[in-house]
Amino acid sequence: MLECQASELSLERIRRMLKATRLLLQRFPTRIAYLRDNQGMSALHIAAKQGHVNVMEEIIDRNPDACESIDNRGWNPLHVAIANAKLNVVRFILNEPRLDSLINAADNEGNTPLHLAAGRDRYSIITILVNDSRVNKKAQNLIYQMPIDFILNNPNLGELDKASVSSYKV
Repeated sequence: MLECQASELSLERIRRMLKATRLLLQRFPTRIAYLRDNQGMSALHIAAKQGHVNVMEEIIDRNPDACESIDNRGWNPLHVAIANAKLNVVRFILNEPRLDSLINAADNEGNTPLHLAAGRDRYSIITILVNDSRVNKKAQNLIYQMPIDFILNNPNLGELDKASVSSYKV
């Protein structure tokens, strides 16, 4: 009973947040989408960080080029979703054709989203990314490391995880 009430409260919070987002985007369509915080994060980055796919959709529907925004680290919303382990956002981005440009985008250090996932122990996300034919598994960062280097040198991934990921076609 208590869990049900908590779920209802969470759903209500999400509904209110989405309604507020829609109102803000109607009133200030471009300002909201392109405002940045002190880390350079836009509303789209923050929605990705918090796992709010519905808010991301609303922003992209009204401002399609907002998805190209990067923060001070050069991270796009996919990098942010991976850093914050938001699997639902990763799936959304991979399934949204308007966001294809995010898939292999490099940050300020040359790391793609796959590099980031490999270095952050995100096994579920690594698996999704390496199974996507659009993901460049051989991308090199600025110090010539590929995602597989991050995976094989990651002490937090088990040997079985490393073996299964490294067996994917690169």
